[in-house]
Amino acid sequence: MSALKRRIFLFALALLVPVAVHAQAVTGASISGTVKDASGAVLPAVTVEAASPALIEKVRVAVTDSSGQYKIENLRPGSYTVTFTLSGFNTHKREGVVLQGSFVATINADLALGNVSETVTVSGEAPVVDVQSTQTERVFSQQIIDAIPAGRSHINEIVLIPGIQSAQPGRGGLQDVGGTNNLQNTTFSIHGSRTFDTRLQFDGVRLGNVLSPGEFSNYVPDTSATQEVTIDYSAMSAELAFAGPRINVVPKEGGNRLSASFFATGVNRWWQNNNLTPELQAQGLPAPNAMKLAYDVNPAVGGPLMKDKLWFFTSGRGRPDEMALRAEPGRSGGLPDHAEEHWTAFDVAGDAEEQVFDLR
Repeated sequence: MSALKRRIFLFALALLVPVAVHAQAVTGASISGTVKDASGAVLPAVTVEAASPALIEKVRVAVTDSSGQYKIENLRPGSYTVTFTLSGFNTHKREGVVLQGSFVATINADLALGNVSETVTVSGEAPVVDVQSTQTERVFSQQIIDAIPAGRSHINEIVLIPGIQSAQPGRGGLQDVGGTNNLQNTTFSIHGSRTFDTRLQFDGVRLGNVLSPGEFSNYVPDTSATQEVTIDYSAMSAELAFAGPRINVVPKEGGNRLSASFFATGVNRWWQNNNLTPELQAQGLPAPNAMKLAYDVNPAVGGPLMKDKLWFFTSGRGRPDEMALRAEPGRSGGLPDHAEEHWTAFDVAGDAEEQVFDLR
């Protein structure tokens, strides 16, 4: 196979993989409820539409069953308008339903007799309590991820949840918020759970390596390509064979408007100080570990290839670290006094998200 044909094959494979992954994963939020008439009797065969700019197809449709109930699943994070229609009744519309994570919003409707062309619009507070699940979930939305002064990784976000314990092999307990250690495999536990119960997922698909029961993944998230990070850590649902915590990274998927972002940050040894004095050194206190160089460059771009038909999103991330690790004086088997050990970790991740629908 020629080099050109091989490149074309790999490019086509890269476009198809996200579609296959999306088809495997059944994740996301849901809208459900019951539809009744003015007398309180349930109404079957009511058409329920959930519309949002977050959906490439714009609208998801369901029909109430014989008990008047409906459920629309696997919805992307965003704001939704829910519309109920049935011949012989007024159209009922509920606006401003905000979804995130795996939240199930209960939206009930009472339809009054009238013309379908007459619409009753209900505006009010979006549901904030998931009455259909006992699972405890914390959602780090894109706005929160951009705003909090923490490292750009799920490792730095999950430690902000009260009760989470984190550790790294060979280093013991670690509460890394700043991000200087977020390129390492890190274990988590909460409420007495086992560290190997942790699962990391990308849009509902589990990430992991073969050298652990499940807690290690060697995955460094591309934060500019992340829509939100959901963390489930208590009363896990029955389809999961572990007690958690479960971390799910939800990717961005482009849109009908071309947009781009660029994030960059950096630090070197001149940005770090310590309180080591000659008096402390004279008492045998070793020099602390020193930052040599760390930076994070993360561009991203997304938009439409065909409006309302085909979107694209792609990004890349460069994230190296360089530290000077100081040995303790006289430590058996350690490095000589004040010697420096250098290590550099580098990761570049790129992805393309697409959803293809009928192009007719």
